[in-house]
Amino acid sequence: NGNIALTLTGLRSGDVTLGAVQAVLAIDRSRAVLDVARAAAFGGMLSGQLVANNRNGLSVGGDLAARDVEMSQLLGDLAGSDRLSGPAQARVQFLGVGASVDAIMRSLSGSGTISMEQGRLRGLDLNALMNDGESTGGTTVFDSLTAGFTIAGGTLTNDDLLVSLPNYRTTGAGRI
Repeated sequence: NGNIALTLTGLRSGDVTLGAVQAVLAIDRSRAVLDVARAAAFGGMLSGQLVANNRNGLSVGGDLAARDVEMSQLLGDLAGSDRLSGPAQARVQFLGVGASVDAIMRSLSGSGTISMEQGRLRGLDLNALMNDGESTGGTTVFDSLTAGFTIAGGTLTNDDLLVSLPNYRTTGAGRI
């Protein structure tokens, strides 16, 4: 049991590099809570809480927020794709329970939101597609993008994707 205050000028883990970090790790009777006051990342700021609890079986959860993160950096580092660019705000809350990574992933529940202003999607020109019926690459410049999602049983579902372009509104839904 104990508390550890962390102040770092930077941190590199695999493909992800963080700038300055201020956080506190508290461990009490098989439960660890990492409170991140701020972490410079992807050109913006991350904050929130991550919890690992093994008091009555293992559970992991979090409540995380991102402010002004550059999506091309975030998605490039975490997913290997940098086609979507622009500053984003996001929030995600999640909880998973189980004795293995597979069990935790299958039990995931939670919710979240994402919003972007003045972004770009490289590789698809929605304006050309809507005007001419054809799109061979290009870039979509949009005014805003918003979406909310829920997670249940390890499946993320979205039903309110909205991308606003100067002359069009594009909606979408899906699941992962």
